Amino acid sequence: MVCAMTGTAYGMVTAVVAVYLNKVRGIDPPTIGVLAMFFAAGIAVFSVPMGKAIQRFAPRMVLSIGLLGYATATAIFPFLATLLGLGAARGFDGAFRSACG
Repeated sequence: MVCAMTGTAYGMVTAVVAVYLNKVRGIDPPTIGVLAMFFAAGIAVFSVPMGKAIQRFAPRMVLSIGLLGYATATAIFPFLATLLGLGAARGFDGAFRSACG
């Protein structure tokens, strides 16, 4: 059940971010795809380290840190002006989400 909910959330957020970047920020679809790759890379690269952190520390602590980091990455996203900044925020977004799902 958690996997289904996490997958649904990832899919919804990816679509909402794509619409925001295209309609509000005027970013073209290929660039939006590159930013989605940063998000996916953050998830993939940090999945194993987050699993190790959960084993070493309390799962609630890792979840709390993950949610705080995710909220921070999401909150600053609209204020970033450069593609590098947006890519970094999407990468951190994915990294912290790997702690939450």
